[in-house]
Amino acid sequence: MRAATLSLLLVLVAIVAPVSAQSSLKEEQKAVLVFDLRMDMLNSSPLGQQMKFNDLLSKAQKQSVQTGADPSKVVRMFGAVGAPQSVAELQGVEPGGEIPFEFFMRAKYQDSQSATEAMNATLEQGADSIEKMEKNGHTFHKSTAGGVMPAGLLMHQVDETTIEIGTEAYVFHPDRQVFTDNLKTAWSKAPNEAIRMAMDLQGAKALVSELVEEGKSSAPPPVEVYLDLIGTISHMGVSIDLTGENLLSVRATALDSDQGQDLKDALDSLLFTAKAGGQQFLPTVELMAPEMKPVVESILGSLEAKKDGADVSIKIPKPNGFEDAIGAFAASGALAALSAGPPEGFGDEEGFGDEEGFGSQGSDTRSPSEGSDTKAAPAEGSGSRDEGSGTKTAPAEGSGTKSAPSEGSGIRDEGSTTKSVPAAEGSGSK
Repeated sequence: MRAATLSLLLVLVAIVAPVSAQSSLKEEQKAVLVFDLRMDMLNSSPLGQQMKFNDLLSKAQKQSVQTGADPSKVVRMFGAVGAPQSVAELQGVEPGGEIPFEFFMRAKYQDSQSATEAMNATLEQGADSIEKMEKNGHTFHKSTAGGVMPAGLLMHQVDETTIEIGTEAYVFHPDRQVFTDNLKTAWSKAPNEAIRMAMDLQGAKALVSELVEEGKSSAPPPVEVYLDLIGTISHMGVSIDLTGENLLSVRATALDSDQGQDLKDALDSLLFTAKAGGQQFLPTVELMAPEMKPVVESILGSLEAKKDGADVSIKIPKPNGFEDAIGAFAASGALAALSAGPPEGFGDEEGFGDEEGFGSQGSDTRSPSEGSDTKAAPAEGSGSRDEGSGTKTAPAEGSGTKSAPSEGSGIRDEGSTTKSVPAAEGSGSK
């Protein structure tokens, strides 16, 4: 009986061990940045329709030297990126060499034809350095050394309208559990809006510290103070929208509440300077585009940092009449005039997808290696959104996956110190 039990345990270990090895990632491999760009929401917004974003993208692509799929056909782009350990690792990458970090990105197109064209265009560009491979019933295209693409990348068609490219560690990772804990937390706080991004600065501490030191070597002393404060941020998120209540939301979580106060004081100082500069520019705006003056005044009036524990946030609400004012501003030709400078005498920015095809962090979606049949995201112009700060969107037909779980970061740096920052008038800084 004991022998039979032991044999059974050995069989289970033999089965589970390879799966565990495949699903585990070293901490330095985990994603520290996640982004989600909803072109369908941008294009369907009143401003997007007025400004004809799709036409602008198509025109820019035709005028560039790049070839390939039309970017105006993209409905959504999203992905997650790890961080190299140093700037030297990035600088040492040669054409056709391996990139020193993990990542994956998915692009959803308007229809199957657009997705197929995009896939074929990419394969044609690297035809001499791409090989086919089969895994778990799926076909992948892997880039080899010496080609136009970095070596070791996998590309495949997730479904009729979605294409994915990424490193093997992420593409084959079950359920895409690739976020650091800090990134999960930052992502769970980001409103589900047209453009959103979250970053785990502590997860990329080595790289961030090196970049800060390089920046300080050429920055004037007042700027050094602000650069030092970057090291006190645990994680942060940014979201932009054209149809919701807020045009811009930024939230940064400091290592503790005291350093959160230092961060707020620094932002208050910067925002005070921005307000003063904006007020000086108002006569120019009124002269060239009167409809824009109340919009600019509203935005300037909202420039204020708020603190809640270690969280520091800035929100810019969408002013009344925003779309009409921007439309009139663009139609008047004032934008081109402003780009030439002001007239004389006026002075001198949890799972992350909600549809199965988007590899939701912490959802039931399985990676291609698990044989999942992912579903498509909402069609262009669906304008799905979340009420509040959750990560679920209004599902498309047949879609719907869970959002990422919110987890506390639990990160503290008891030994960290920060320099004082010049306080803005009335900021109430310590």
